[in-house]
Amino acid sequence: MDELCIRRNPPRPFFCLSGVIYRDDIAGPLNSLIERFSLATAGLSGLGSQVALYHPQGRDPFGSNGEPCWLGRELSAPLDAPSGLLLNWTPGGDVAMLIHEGVYERMLKTHFALHSAVKSIGRELVGPNWERYGSDNDKTRLRTEVCYLLAELT
Repeated sequence: MDELCIRRNPPRPFFCLSGVIYRDDIAGPLNSLIERFSLATAGLSGLGSQVALYHPQGRDPFGSNGEPCWLGRELSAPLDAPSGLLLNWTPGGDVAMLIHEGVYERMLKTHFALHSAVKSIGRELVGPNWERYGSDNDKTRLRTEVCYLLAELT
């Protein structure tokens, strides 16, 4: 796991589908969104990195109603969303980021490490978080940016 990186991000547009994930069922809903998104974007070009945006609902993001999520691919510029897709944005502002390398089933450890690292430097997480997925054209080397919006410094 890399060191914590704090950077200033502009908002980034992405086409997506929305869904809900639950503590005991994360992979199922996400895999379904990935399959539906792939079908809905067949034939579209110019799509960038895959991204999943999450909006925690209170202290426990996996409360009884689950956690809303949006899964899709980044765009280089905003476009009108094709039928069946939504246009959404990753937030702009100060962002805390850690790189997760390896299988997705162990990514929660990276999220917890990011929370601890941010607390240790006296910053506060606010609002949504997201993951940008990538690899080096080698599916055995999975690399994911785990990102959280930070409260603005005053």
